[in-house]
Amino acid sequence: SPQVHTLWFSGVHRLWGADRYATAADVSADTFPSGVPVVFIADGESFPDTLSAGAAASALGGPVLLTRKTVLPWATTVELSRLKPASIVIVGGEDAVSAGVQAQLGAYTTGTVKRWSGVSRYDTSAAISQQAFPTGAPIAYVASGVAFADALAGVPTPAADGAPLLLARPDSIPPATPTDLQRRAPPSILMPGRPAACPPASPARLPPHAHPDRA
Repeated sequence: SPQVHTLWFSGVHRLWGADRYATAADVSADTFPSGVPVVFIADGESFPDTLSAGAAASALGGPVLLTRKTVLPWATTVELSRLKPASIVIVGGEDAVSAGVQAQLGAYTTGTVKRWSGVSRYDTSAAISQQAFPTGAPIAYVASGVAFADALAGVPTPAADGAPLLLARPDSIPPATPTDLQRRAPPSILMPGRPAACPPASPARLPPHAHPDRA
């Protein structure tokens, strides 16, 4: 199996691998036992689907592992073999994770290999929300789908809250996001980042019952 690299100094615990795929596998190996209910597979070259998958994976009790578009990296396959997941979820369309990779993933679970995706990153984030959070949540998070920093910093919070992370453009909120929020009807909405990252006009597109705040 991939070696889990650890480093302790002054209370800091570092995990890393030879590349992003090995690092994701090492984090998984350090965190999750064998027999997880689900593993999420996301494109290692693009951030939006991975961010939305992070909150969903936490809610459903499994890790997020990374893949190349057409080839499963060795570190990912080794970690999948160790995890023995009951099911696998691919996030994103075939432009992100190919049908060939989807077929390969069937060898690493006795359950289903599903794909949660939409026509854009915004629709994909809404699709992930709909599947992973079918009932109401106390809060929802809406972050930029163009720049990763605010959403990345915010991922642990929706994961801890059992809440979805939805995406918006800098100048508007795509229809899939308010549609999912209307379905979910969260009492509050948190928008990480400055108004330049998530649009100042965004609250006007959000459900009227919600109370959007910034962080």
